[in-house]
Amino acid sequence: MNFPEWFYFAAILLVGASFSDSCICSVNGDNQPLTSSISVNAARYIAWILDPIDESVCSLLSGKLENLSRALFNKQSVCQGQTIRLWLEELEDAKIIDMKNNVMFRRVILGMLIGCSDAIREDGYELLLHYVATGKLLRSTESQHAGLKHKRRNHEPNDPIDKCSRKELVTGACIVFNLTDIAEKISDSLFETREIAVDFICKVKLKAVGYLLKCVKRLLEFEIGENDDILFKDLHRRMLRWRHQGKDVFHGCKDLDDTINVIANFSWIVFLLYG
Repeated sequence: MNFPEWFYFAAILLVGASFSDSCICSVNGDNQPLTSSISVNAARYIAWILDPIDESVCSLLSGKLENLSRALFNKQSVCQGQTIRLWLEELEDAKIIDMKNNVMFRRVILGMLIGCSDAIREDGYELLLHYVATGKLLRSTESQHAGLKHKRRNHEPNDPIDKCSRKELVTGACIVFNLTDIAEKISDSLFETREIAVDFICKVKLKAVGYLLKCVKRLLEFEIGENDDILFKDLHRRMLRWRHQGKDVFHGCKDLDDTINVIANFSWIVFLLYG
């Protein structure tokens, strides 16, 4: 793998991801995965990459990353969005690094999302995706649906998505595309068979589709501009490509079908209006 993939790989190990059928975890004498030591080493490596000069900052950051690893994979339950929110707020308050403007730190979060596709519920997934895209925290809500059962977004006046700029919404959609691209690139190195790798990619897509649809639907509500033809053509192409990455697991998902069709129609509207 090239450097970026190795960095995401380290972030996956940070959250103690012990994929069944994968070849990334060492085992002890009882053939049990040694995830704790792997997480500690990954945290130290990532902290050093984020700040290789100041040893004290590196040590503090490593400790914070280890705390998140333990929080995400405690034995009580799957991770809640509130747990993630508190960790991000704690790290921001500590002012160890400039999290919102640190591109490499955001890459850490993308790697964690890939490694936590089984552990983080949809609300936590959306919270982290939104943070990577905008540097802002979504309010924590309980997810009432999973898999393909996505409801249409209600336009609540306090919905943070409604306050996003066009640029932030485009960035949010691109983050989902990037996340899936990373999962696809590293999946063959994580798993012994292509079938297992494809299933892994699809798990990531199923967790990210809700946030993708929120960003795209809100983007479609903005006034159409003369130069939007290229934007919507590219978005339509990327949505179709994303849908079929790994394999299409969205058969019968009317919400996704309708959104893709609306994007296609927008390209024609821009053409008719501005030639």
